[in-house]
Amino acid sequence: MKTLILNILCALILISCSQETKVPATVKFTKSFAIAGQAGGIVFMGIDETRENSFIVDLEQVTTLDLEPGVWSFYALAWDGTGGSDKFIGQNRCALIKNMNIQPPEVDITLNLSKLNCESASAIESVFDNDDGIFKDYRLFGTE
Repeated sequence: MKTLILNILCALILISCSQETKVPATVKFTKSFAIAGQAGGIVFMGIDETRENSFIVDLEQVTTLDLEPGVWSFYALAWDGTGGSDKFIGQNRCALIKNMNIQPPEVDITLNLSKLNCESASAIESVFDNDDGIFKDYRLFGTE
């Protein structure tokens, strides 16, 4: 009986002292402009509001990502290409999603790629610059 009580007590201590783990959310992407029309490639970027988590991926290769829960901003840049194997050439199309709350288990994101979105003045992110030791605003696309 003493052993049973001791085992239960030890288990309760271990459970109460264990650290909470965050369950990632699986994010699925839908592109509103036909991928075949983006022969120049699609680059997709995301950064969370804490600036501790970010990514850049090629959406021709990735259709889902596991992200930490929280508020994220997403940016996509696409090029229609020249019909060859060249990347990052041709007419741009852009998508911008600011301050999206990402929570498990799954989130669907639709990227509305358009020429008009490339003119967005709100495609700016404040990112920590390790070289200077300060936050700097970086324009991802758009005009001032």
